[in-house]
Amino acid sequence: MTRSSGVLFFTFAAVAALIGGSTTGIGNAGAAHPNALRCGAPVGCRYYCSRSEGERQLRNLAAHADSEDAWIFLETWSLWVDVGEKETQTSVTIDVNFLASVLGEAGQNGLRVSLFHIHPRSVLAKERIYPPAANDILSLVNLKRILREKCDSEITAHVFDGEGEWTYDTIDMFESSYLLNHGGWQRYCSASDLSKQQYADFILDYCMLVEPVTSDIALSRERKIEACILRSRTLGIEVSYTPQ
Repeated sequence: MTRSSGVLFFTFAAVAALIGGSTTGIGNAGAAHPNALRCGAPVGCRYYCSRSEGERQLRNLAAHADSEDAWIFLETWSLWVDVGEKETQTSVTIDVNFLASVLGEAGQNGLRVSLFHIHPRSVLAKERIYPPAANDILSLVNLKRILREKCDSEITAHVFDGEGEWTYDTIDMFESSYLLNHGGWQRYCSASDLSKQQYADFILDYCMLVEPVTSDIALSRERKIEACILRSRTLGIEVSYTPQ
């Protein structure tokens, strides 16, 4: 995933519209909205279904879709929102400011937010594995910071690859290695700036250490996954994988 340079600003009324017309009493808000997630929908397109049902659909999309896409899930309202644009077979752009505006102006502290995207198995090389990429990690770091500032919320991140689910997060070691050494990561608000300026060393380390094992023909798929998890942890990234 990469972050868009575009910025979308939302009034409180726009946030209310996003979650179904009201920020309170929205138990029936999903009645008029679709519940089948799809790739390629515009940013802001919303769907109402449970987490388990949405994840079931994402597993199917990851196995059969022809491009990446991304969504957030808001537990409070069983609401899925499409947050991906410029979708290709190997990338999707996420506008972090769109998410920050929506979640910040919703006025709901402590929201349970989950970020999902897919790596479409049907159009990618079968011999490789597709864990979260370096830009996926940077986008998550930036979004975590903004959410903490805007609405004191935490986020979990997940990617489906058509054969299972990757869950990923950064740990203290990541901040001490790639953030604190650059004068305080709180100053920065652009994932693209972070990746170009402050995190060139992280991208290099990730590409040198983790990327090679994703396509190592000497390793079985299971060994590739194991090696990816172990090597990611040495960079301060906590990764787990659950086969379907």
